[in-house]
Parts: sequence; structure tokens; C-alpha cells
Amino acid sequence: MALGFFANATEVQAQTDPINLDDTNVTLSSIKYAGVDGTSQWYISNDDVLHIKSGTLASGSLGKSLAVDETKYSKVKFADEKQDIKRIVFDGNVYLPQDSSWLFTGLGNNLDGTSGLIEIKNADRLNTSNVKDMSHMFDGLSSLKSVDVSTWDVSGVMDMSYMFNNTGLAMIDVTNWDTSNVLNMKNMFSSNPELESLNVSNWNVVNVKNMSDMFMRVDQLKTLNISNWNIINVEKMNHMFSGARNLKELDFSHWDNKQVKATGLLSGTNLKRMVLSPNFSLKHSYLGQDQNGNDNLQTWLITDKNGNKRVVKSEQLIKARYVGIASSAKNLAVFDVNIPNNLNQHLVNKNVKGTLKNGTATLTIKIPQKSGYKVNKSLITFTVNVAKLQATKGRYIVSLPERVIYKKSISRGQVSSVSHLVTTLPNKKVEIYNDNAQKTTDKLTSQTNWLSDRRMKDGSTYYRVATDKWVKDDDVYVYQPQTFIVQTGNQNDELVDAQGQTVPQRNLSAQTSWQVDRLAYLDGKTYYRVATNEFVPTTDVTIVK
Repeated sequence: MALGFFANATEVQAQTDPINLDDTNVTLSSIKYAGVDGTSQWYISNDDVLHIKSGTLASGSLGKSLAVDETKYSKVKFADEKQDIKRIVFDGNVYLPQDSSWLFTGLGNNLDGTSGLIEIKNADRLNTSNVKDMSHMFDGLSSLKSVDVSTWDVSGVMDMSYMFNNTGLAMIDVTNWDTSNVLNMKNMFSSNPELESLNVSNWNVVNVKNMSDMFMRVDQLKTLNISNWNIINVEKMNHMFSGARNLKELDFSHWDNKQVKATGLLSGTNLKRMVLSPNFSLKHSYLGQDQNGNDNLQTWLITDKNGNKRVVKSEQLIKARYVGIASSAKNLAVFDVNIPNNLNQHLVNKNVKGTLKNGTATLTIKIPQKSGYKVNKSLITFTVNVAKLQATKGRYIVSLPERVIYKKSISRGQVSSVSHLVTTLPNKKVEIYNDNAQKTTDKLTSQTNWLSDRRMKDGSTYYRVATDKWVKDDDVYVYQPQTFIVQTGNQNDELVDAQGQTVPQRNLSAQTSWQVDRLAYLDGKTYYRVATNEFVPTTDVTIVK
């Protein structure tokens, strides 16, 4: 069978067809070039698509190993011709060699040296079970938009350095990869300006020694879960996340980096939240510096496991070993507030956050309740000039500018007059009790509002909602109608429901405004309601209108 064609107006000598043309989709007229790589037959179609059939590829770059019989293509400079390739299609099951480094490089290069290869199709047909080296496999394929590697068996791979460096991929599905034998991940995903989706949360990296520059300059990646990684054997992390400016949060809660020397781990990042473990050090991480070494003077709110808070600068954070959650804390300060009172008792509200503006902090504190007493105020808002204060361990100690008054409350079992609005809790009907605190058969509908004019204490606390009808305070919450707009600070705020439980997968984004319709008292704390059953702590937002 003979094959003749024209390329660039140059006549090419006839060639005996070296491939099996039994495929119904392949005709002689559609083939531009053909040959064999390893044991895999291949051909390049007239639309510049490289088709590779079943077999085993030879080691090395296809850009170098792909060749034709020059005696049959004597008037063609194939090294130039194969740069026209824009797509690769695997038409059969292909085995990759142990050394598959640089595999797809050297094809489809533009005149300026950049790659024009845009798609690798049917990559799921590649058998990678024998591969040891995948370094530089897709390196430099800056125009590559599509390749499916999700089903690859990489359990034997030891080197993945530069594997996806400088590609045009927006999504790389490596979720289920077994990376337990990998030693080198240097620059594995670096310089990927389009990468938006990457899930490596379940990776086993226990044997990896080098993670330098691994996620450097992944400009569009916003989330990355590396919290469960065991990095005990990693020795190099130089600039691992450097320049990944859209990453806002990293969880190092299980990291132990005592083997790592100088790193520059976080230079040029724009993190807003970190989870820090006892064995994780930020020393030499260059946190708070841009990629040129300039300090941006970022400040952080540290919250430990006991809820204690402090505000520190980046330079302080990297010198000491803090444990807990570190959140970006622009224009924020933390206070311990002494509360003068008529009982002459030592009362302190700790971990009060204040918003700073022009050196002045605005604080709102909740006055502590005391058993057997009523207090004249439940909330007090005041300002503090922090320019005249000296912080101790990231906190300021101040005193409330007014004295609070506690008065003896009614004795147990007695009734007092109140004027409260109460709302029944959602998801269940509320039991009604009579004047003797005995349960009746009546119930109130869930999530309804009631005016209470009496409060009774008889072991439990009850609110009267009608004649001879009382509800337990555990089944309702007290609120005050209030209408205004609040704004969140520089970090996302968690929401709770009417029972004081955190609302899963819901929060208020930083620097956003919300309409408030009531001030609610939940479990002794004050909240603003922003939705039917969603509340934000009053201390986490600022009234703006």
C-alpha cells in the first residue's frame, strides 16, 4: 500500500504505510506522517493531531523520540513539522516507560519557544503502573487546557518535580492519587496562572523530602487543603507557597516542620487565616513580606484553644510559636476590661475585640450577670485611646469608664414584673406551664413572638405570655426590635442559630453589610439577627447605619 501527500507545497516520496489502517475513521488521505515510537505506532493527521496506538512508548520526550524514516520523507524537515502538533490523541491502551520525564515536551512549539499544544485526549488510556519518574512530564505546556490524569496509577512514582509546571490547565484532578512513594515534589504545580481547582487533601506525602516551590505562583487558586499532610520527612520547603496571592487560608494543624531549614515558605502570600500546630514553626517563612523582601506590617489575631485572644504583627508571629487560629486583624485590638461595680468585686471581661480608627478603639461589652442580682445595664459601648496605652502580650488592659450597679433580685419562687419580647425556638412546639409551674396540654407554635409581662423563678425561670400561661426560658429567647445595618470586620464571621449552635457551612463574608431586625440574647450573649434563624455576635460587627 503506498501513500503520497503534499506538505508546504513540497512533494514527498511515497511510503509504504507502517500502521494498521483497519480503523474505519482512518484513511490514507487523512495521514500526513506516520511512524513507530517504542512499540506504539503513531500518525499525524492532516489537521495536525498526533494519534498514538496501543503499545509501549520509548523513554524520553516525544518531542525528541518522535521520528520518521528520513529515506521515505527525504524532502521534509520533520523536526520543524512536528511543531505544528496542537493535539495528542491516544487511540489505544499505551504503556508508559519507567522514565516518563519530559514526556510531552518538545511538541507544538511556537516560534517564540512557547508550547502550542492545547489538548491531550484519552490520557485515561495510559498505563502508568511501571512509571518511576514523572518529572517535567507536562512542563512548559503553557497552552495545554485539557488532560485527564484522574485514574492514573502513580503508586510507584518517586519523582514528580516540575510535573505540571507552567501549564495552561485550570483544573488538575489528582484527588485519588497514591503518592506514598514520591520523594520529590519540587515545583510540581508552580507557575500555573490558570489553575483554579486542585484537591490534594488525601495525599500521603510521608516520604517526600523536597516540596520547594511546589505551589509557587498559582495565581488563581483560592482554596487548598493540606491540613492532614504528614510532612515529617520534608527537608526543603523553599518558597513552597510563594506568590500564591489568592490563597486566603492554610491549615497547618497537623504539620511538623522541624526537619525544614530556611524556607521562605509564605513569602508574597496574602493569607487571611492560618491554623497553627504546636510542632509547626513560622520561623524563616517570610510571612508578611512580599517576594522582594519588603515588610507589609500585617497584623494577626491569635485565638488559642481556650478562646484567649491577642493581636500581634507578622514579625512577632514568626518569632514565637503560637498555637491556635491566626486571622488577619487589620484595625483590630484586643482588650481585657475591668468592670467597676457597687459590690467591690473583681469583675473582668476578657478577650473583648475593639475596632480601631485613627488610634481610637470602639468596644461593646456585655456586663456579667450575677446569681441573685439584677444589673442596671446589660451592654455598654465606649471608646479607648490606644495611643496612650502599652499592650501586654498582644492585649490592652482597660477599665470601664462607668460603674455598674447590682441589686438583689427577687427570691426563688417569686414573680417579678418585666416587659420582654420573647420568641419560641424553631423546629418544635413549646410546652406551656400554669401559675404553679405545672405542665399543661397546651403548646405554643414554634418561632412565634410573644409579649411577656411577668418572670417567675421556681427552680427554673419562666416567662408569662398570657393569663396562667408560662414558658420556660430554655424554650424561648428574649429580644429587642432594632433596625439598622451592620458591617463585618476583616474576617468571615460565624453564625449561630436561636439555640446558640453554630450554623454549618454558613458565615458572613468579611467587609460586607447586613440588615439587622433585632438584638437577641442567646445563652447569656448578645447577637444581631440577620436572617430568620441566623445570628451574628454583636462583638463581631460594627453598626454603620
